[in-house]
Amino acid sequence: MTPVLTWINTGGTLVAIATSLFLLRQGQKDRRQVREDRRREQATRLTAWPDWVTSPVHGDADRLEAAIFVYNASDQVALDVFVDYRDPARGGDSRISFGAVPPRTTSRLSIIPGALAEGWEPAAAFPRLYFQDIAGARWYRTSKGVLRTDPWPSQHQGPVRHLWKDEPQQPVLVSAVVGR
Repeated sequence: MTPVLTWINTGGTLVAIATSLFLLRQGQKDRRQVREDRRREQATRLTAWPDWVTSPVHGDADRLEAAIFVYNASDQVALDVFVDYRDPARGGDSRISFGAVPPRTTSRLSIIPGALAEGWEPAAAFPRLYFQDIAGARWYRTSKGVLRTDPWPSQHQGPVRHLWKDEPQQPVLVSAVVGR
């Protein structure tokens, strides 16, 4: 074999090895991404938002109350669900617990009963959703809707603070979708 053919043969072998290593690495990245997507699947289907609700009062009139809604669009229950929000009455953060949120349901809790300062909107509560998925992973969704793993899960085991009642509220089941 001539030296030129030896160099061509060596070069071809090196290109084949480099291509194989590149494809192997791509396959590993793809498998990691699929695994991560599967791990995040339930978490991507939970969301929270603030809005107004009408609440019956004594007499004929209804009144508006600010409320936080949590929607679980997944097929599994979400565990230990709570929301931290900016509380305009206290001027700081408050926490409300939803407990377990069943699959394909929307739950709500009123956060501020009665009248508020003129011009206040529920969006100013900036709710942050914290929960545990069925696999035991802790997650949080920022007030801007970004989903992340909960970096401080041990900090969320303290007492739940409620704005206007000494006893915890029970979440109101707003809607449930049966089937798929």
